[in-house]
Amino acid sequence: MKPILFAVIFIIVISFFVLDGSLSAEELPRTGIGVRFSHWNVKDKAIVLYVHDNYFSTEVDAGGYGGAIFFFSRINHQFFVEFTVGAIGAVDQRTRYWDYEEVQTNAVIPLLFGLRYNLLPISIQSNLQPYAQAGFGTYWISDIHVESDYFYDSYEKVSFSSESRPGGYVGAGMNFMLSKKFAINFDMRYHMVDFRSDEYHNGIEFGFGCSLMWGK
Repeated sequence: MKPILFAVIFIIVISFFVLDGSLSAEELPRTGIGVRFSHWNVKDKAIVLYVHDNYFSTEVDAGGYGGAIFFFSRINHQFFVEFTVGAIGAVDQRTRYWDYEEVQTNAVIPLLFGLRYNLLPISIQSNLQPYAQAGFGTYWISDIHVESDYFYDSYEKVSFSSESRPGGYVGAGMNFMLSKKFAINFDMRYHMVDFRSDEYHNGIEFGFGCSLMWGK
């Protein structure tokens, strides 16, 4: 938590020195593109590194991290339309002394269309722009399972499956306008997807990113 807290404080302090003035209604950019890095614990697991020395075995569970590219365009002073393409991944790995390895790789790839609403009225000119958002789309789910044993049977098995599920999200965030065309943002989304499986879970996604804007 400390690095995240320091990053937030740093951005707030920097904003007081490098901002080029609050934006008026006529100066608001119309179109933009951005990237965001996020954490969504879709497998509902903590990051684990487990080593058992007696049997020379290792277990690694890691995941819930990913990123996205998003495009947006202003409808009016308050509303934006937004399209997001992203991916969240997870890896479970098991190894044993006798050259046995099992790797399970999972990925959720959302293709989402949404609306973003600036909460501050246009009469309040500020470089800090809180917003609410909601959207829907398709969540592609891909699973790759690899199992290999080169000591006893000398074999390797690979299986792959993929399917899509409809879903949606609601959330809120904050844009820090560092200039008229560049912003840093933090947001939080709650995804609602019918995964039809106990292996995946709905949940909160925390995101951090930046965006570049142009046009009026």
